[in-house]
Amino acid sequence: QRILSGAQFWLLVPAVLLPAFWATALFLYQISIAEQLGWTSGLLATAFVAFAGTRIVSSLGVGPLIDRWSARALFPFYLLPFGAGLAVAWFHPGSWSAFLYMGLLGVTMGMGSNIKSALWAELYGEEVIGSVRSLFSALMVFSTALSPFMIGWLLDTDVTMTAILTGAIGSILLATLLAFAAFKKE
Repeated sequence: QRILSGAQFWLLVPAVLLPAFWATALFLYQISIAEQLGWTSGLLATAFVAFAGTRIVSSLGVGPLIDRWSARALFPFYLLPFGAGLAVAWFHPGSWSAFLYMGLLGVTMGMGSNIKSALWAELYGEEVIGSVRSLFSALMVFSTALSPFMIGWLLDTDVTMTAILTGAIGSILLATLLAFAAFKKE
């Protein structure tokens, strides 16, 4: 009840949901992405190694950063690698960019679960952590179910991948600004 009534919750929701939303759609439509961005599907599939590696390293590396500065301080920044990865894909100057794109997505995905778990404890207290996590998990499932439909529809209506990436970058930037706004008064 108190969780949903605060403005801070609503300012944080986009930053929490967008990485999973975009990653689900981008991974599902990776063949379309590869074709439209001038990559081979094999190259993009191989670039998943960069995603996995950076996800593991960032997941392990963010814990000490949370301990030092807090999840509140780090949360607004965690989307920036994702946005940078999307920008790399949009500009796609060569084969190497597929690895950088996937690696940067992995950084955000790896940091995200640890930062978000710590953030819920910092904001709402440990006594309601289960309720907060289950609420966000339900919202996440909804967003990841919605993304393939939305992106598939856009692709079916001949919206280009660069236009979709532009929208994704814009949404990530907006979510980042909202996350900064959520902690501005503190």
